[in-house]
Amino acid sequence: MPLPSRSGSTLDYEGAAVDDSMTGETFLATRFDGRTALAQDVEVRIAGTVLSVVARGGVTLERARIAPRMVSERFIEAPRIVALPRNVMLEIPDADGRLDRTLIAAGVIPGAIQRLQQRWGTALAALVSVIVLTVLAYVYGAPSASRWLAFHLPSGFEQRLGVALLDELDERMLKPSKLPAEQRERIADRFAQAAARVEPDVDVKLEFRSLSGPSGINAFALPGGTIVVLDGLVKLADSDDAVLGVLGHELGHVAGKHSLRQLLQTIGIGALAGLLWGDFSSIVANLPLAYGVLSYSRDFEREADEAAIAFLQENRIPPEPLVTLFGKFEEHEAKRGGRDVPGFLATHPPTADRERRFREAFGIGASTRTP
Repeated sequence: MPLPSRSGSTLDYEGAAVDDSMTGETFLATRFDGRTALAQDVEVRIAGTVLSVVARGGVTLERARIAPRMVSERFIEAPRIVALPRNVMLEIPDADGRLDRTLIAAGVIPGAIQRLQQRWGTALAALVSVIVLTVLAYVYGAPSASRWLAFHLPSGFEQRLGVALLDELDERMLKPSKLPAEQRERIADRFAQAAARVEPDVDVKLEFRSLSGPSGINAFALPGGTIVVLDGLVKLADSDDAVLGVLGHELGHVAGKHSLRQLLQTIGIGALAGLLWGDFSSIVANLPLAYGVLSYSRDFEREADEAAIAFLQENRIPPEPLVTLFGKFEEHEAKRGGRDVPGFLATHPPTADRERRFREAFGIGASTRTP
């Protein structure tokens, strides 16, 4: 409690004498004594740099000299908080700004950041800056971060994620392959030998499945090195060499960890947490999202096409069957009017451009098909 002095004034908490006859601004406030949860209605009087807390009956409960560190910053709809010694707290409404003006006169000057926050132009500029930075982070930061993470996460976590995704696809969408066992074994053996020549340090596993409809003409790589080939693609290719060309493309996705990078970019920190703690349920439970991750960006697809070219060259696999397969893809696209195209084409560059790139890489003459 404040101590009365011989002169009739009251000592404040700083030990300086204050003249009780001083007048100033008065505000209604709520007081909390710091010992209980009870709220007490009081008056706050500010005279010069002195703040007094007066209860009903005119009893002065506290008196202190105002310092900036005691007062919270101003928010229009929220009361100002004043912290007094002995854990006493005051809540003072200030919707009209009168308290703010009184405090400024008493030397409680808002900092530069607080002043900027109160200007609409500055707030709008800050919002625009945040949006721009967010876009830049998504366009440039997220791909860089996902690449770094993909190549530094333990391979065991990535493989477990791939297994979980394949199990979910098998349960909801994919069916067992109907291709002859001898054909599957022949393609798998040739691919294993060819992949070992190009990417000897990359673990890769081939799985055959079937799926009805246009989406069944597909092959895709899962995190951890599993490549799934659908029967529709093998039947449309009608050539082991053409299938191997497609698998060389998917091997490029595996070597570049494109599926894991795309997953990290799409799902972000949640995916990373799932990888670290082994809980993939939140990822695989949303199968459309997980399956959509397999539709890579154009940049990833171009990288995989370059890998396919190197794959064919290194293994002396003739490129003509793959180029012919591109022609079949174009015919399929034309028949469907661009709708329901095979999954292998969903986000790829235009098929004609891809065919042209492969023809140029291998010195094959231009197509004679009528556009």
